[in-house]
Amino acid sequence: MRKILLFSFLFACSDAGLPSNPKVSRLQAYANGDSLIVYFNPIEGADYYRIYNDNGLVYENKDTSFILGYTKTFKIEAIGLNDKSKHIL
Repeated sequence: MRKILLFSFLFACSDAGLPSNPKVSRLQAYANGDSLIVYFNPIEGADYYRIYNDNGLVYENKDTSFILGYTKTFKIEAIGLNDKSKHIL
């Protein structure tokens, strides 16, 4: 059975000082549609990224891709120089 993932897009950006918010560059189905690979563009000045899903923090690293299990929404934060920039899906 194939699952379909639906996403609504909301975008938010803080005035914290990073040059721009992390933009999702590609979403790819993974594991028969049960999961999703999220690719996002790097942010100049970001030391690392955090991804949150419905249940909280699921990723904290420097890589700009992540395999995300089924979720209704997720949020990406770029962390750097005590600043944050957010991208919410």
